[in-house]
Amino acid sequence: MRHIVTSLCLGSTLVLSACGGQDTAELDAAFKAVNVIDESGLNDIMLNSPDPNEAVRYFERASAENPDRVDLRRGYAKSLVRAGKATQANSIWGQIGESPEATDEDRQWALWTHLAPLLATVITSGTLVPLAIGWALYVLYVPGKQRPFVADHAREMLNFAISYLIYWTVGVGLVALLSFGLGLLLFIPFLVVLGLVGTIMASIAAAKGRYYRYPMTIRFVNAPETTDHPRA
Repeated sequence: MRHIVTSLCLGSTLVLSACGGQDTAELDAAFKAVNVIDESGLNDIMLNSPDPNEAVRYFERASAENPDRVDLRRGYAKSLVRAGKATQANSIWGQIGESPEATDEDRQWALWTHLAPLLATVITSGTLVPLAIGWALYVLYVPGKQRPFVADHAREMLNFAISYLIYWTVGVGLVALLSFGLGLLLFIPFLVVLGLVGTIMASIAAAKGRYYRYPMTIRFVNAPETTDHPRA
């Protein structure tokens, strides 16, 4: 159907040009409008391409040639997600300043996915750190079941919570053993800063409708490759 419309637009342009004597500038503008219509159809096709890497190459080239086209950068980010290159996609979404299809309710859920464990940890002096894993699982499989943006943040919190727990148990033990306890003077403050700064940054990103990736995090749980949202 789109190709039919494109053909009609092109034919109309040629007829009007012949009858009305349009100048070259007007004719070029008309052809440009037709190309935009046809290109938007190609963008839709590439976003649903069975080969996400092909879509990545297309949108990467198109974005480089048209740096002011937000729709092309949006398509580039989505194709990167489908190709499993979420870190790059996260960077692109950050540049655009918006997240795909994230509603206000999605942002609230994503925000509290990170903020709730942080507040619980601060209030209880760290005794509820393991509960962050349970909270992340709940968000992932209940509200996140129908909300890809929320699910992505829940997966990231889950990965960070597990990694953080490992650092506080196995990591602290190894550092104490290898440094005769002296290394803990640096390692423990480092873990505290990592937890605070990482969680605050994740909360800010979620509130703005952006994706976030914690540093020093082992990704035990990855998103399905077919999703349109990053594992960044």
